[in-house]
Amino acid sequence: MHHSEGQALCSGESCLTESPGRRFTAVSPHLRGKIDLVYFSLDPTCGSLQHWVCPLFTLMHHSGSATVGDIRIEDVFQVSGRLFNSDAMPRRSQRLKDTTTNSNTSQIGGNGTDHFMSGTSSSVSTADGRSFEQDRAERILLQDSKVALGIRELLGLFRTLGEGFRLSCLFKCQEALEVYRKLPESQFNTGWVLCQVGKAYFELVDYLEADHYFELAHRLSPCTLDGMDIYSTVLYHLNEEMRLSYLAQELISIDRLSPQAWCAVGNCFALRKDHETALKNFQRSVQLDSRFAYAHTLCGHEYSALEDYENSIKFYRCALQVDERHYNAWYGLGVVYLRQEKFEFAEHHFRRAFQINPRSSVLMCYLGMALHSLKRNEEALEMMEKAIAADKKNPLPKYQKSLILLGLMKYEEALDELERLKEIAPHESSMYALMGKIYKQLNILDKAVFCFGIALDLKPPAADLAIIKSAMEKVHLPDELMEDDL
Repeated sequence: MHHSEGQALCSGESCLTESPGRRFTAVSPHLRGKIDLVYFSLDPTCGSLQHWVCPLFTLMHHSGSATVGDIRIEDVFQVSGRLFNSDAMPRRSQRLKDTTTNSNTSQIGGNGTDHFMSGTSSSVSTADGRSFEQDRAERILLQDSKVALGIRELLGLFRTLGEGFRLSCLFKCQEALEVYRKLPESQFNTGWVLCQVGKAYFELVDYLEADHYFELAHRLSPCTLDGMDIYSTVLYHLNEEMRLSYLAQELISIDRLSPQAWCAVGNCFALRKDHETALKNFQRSVQLDSRFAYAHTLCGHEYSALEDYENSIKFYRCALQVDERHYNAWYGLGVVYLRQEKFEFAEHHFRRAFQINPRSSVLMCYLGMALHSLKRNEEALEMMEKAIAADKKNPLPKYQKSLILLGLMKYEEALDELERLKEIAPHESSMYALMGKIYKQLNILDKAVFCFGIALDLKPPAADLAIIKSAMEKVHLPDELMEDDL
């Protein structure tokens, strides 16, 4: 059958319109609109249609054939684009029917002798196609190898960061630091990693190292506020009043609606012993973010310093409602109950905090103090030994161990422990006062007077000053008349 230019070739569900200038338009009831198909090449012998190109869509792959009158149009292309509706596509059964019906190749031409493809052109096209496909496959393999290498490196980086963070959450801080040190220098010297390293040193009570890494993190990412609340607490423990004040002003200027900024301001006033003003700033932090557990805990600390234990307990419990694993709140509750001489409650809360953070020397020490108050001296002594082993630079467990040994009347061992404590904290007035009391028990009165005198020279707190003076004045009196407050 011969068709003139511009004549429409229609059959079944598709229609192919041939237009002058070798441009064709395919119309189908399954398509929302027309698709322009630009003529690509003709058979060199008979001029029959060979390939079609759709410039408006990405040609994905061949999906079958369609019959137009007595002409079979091969290679009906499946295209991707928003022109199609998924619900407008033919049913699966209909597609199978069309594919089965049109499975044979037709011929086109006026006398029926012309074919779609000749043997020679087919061989050339096949060879060119294979060469092109081979080059394309090589390029894809090379690109895929580079992508796979990049993915492996990225996953390795994420694995290292994730492992370090996991260990930090478990308070295995030394192991976390070792993992972070495995990072490349370019990744280690980033704000987030340096902040995590600073937090790890903070949990290890190494405030100088924590200060160093927090300062680097803040210098690299001055607008990052995450972790700055811990940094302000580090400066609080180091008595860096000027630097803490500058940090608080800087954080407020960056974002005055961030809870971390107001925590820094509160720590600044807490360092100056202005607990009322500090409390107001911590409460402001809670107002800005009620899910910020550390702000609740800091409020509890300030109420405890003001001896308002009822409100202190309230804020500690609010912190635990936000984060049950926030061990600082468990510790705060234990301290409150210890001061209220509710030793069973104190021991329970210290133990809960210790279960969350089993490597904290401070928690071990306070748990030992609660056990000592419950007259469980052997358990208390064992806990103090663990606390000393966990942090040899921490003077508190050594002092508490000496108190327990004094209660067990092991005076020589207590003096030996205090001598070791003197090397760590040579300016602690309470240490010399305890040594004076032990010398009094050993009836070495001249050394007792000497130790009491040093304790007074070191300007002890006002609460301890009167007790030390009284003990020094009564050093020659019998033990029954001595006050047991040291």
